Amino acid sequence: NWDAIAAQVGAALNISHSLASHQMYQALALRTRLPAVGALLAAGRLSLRLVTTIIWHTELIKDPAVLRVVDAALAN
Repeated sequence: NWDAIAAQVGAALNISHSLASHQMYQALALRTRLPAVGALLAAGRLSLRLVTTIIWHTELIKDPAVLRVVDAALAN
């Protein structure tokens, strides 16, 4: 399903399948793993480049409690 949706997103935005998949991954990470960081991005207080770095550097954190603490700390 991911690839099918990425194809639709790519077609709608006129971007490659790979870029669409990458943007979907970032959106999912901000929605489910790092909502406070996502809110700062939406408010224009963090750059996309910094948020992308945060997403990739927190990828290995699997414990939801730890991830909430990290998200809150990064958002402050």
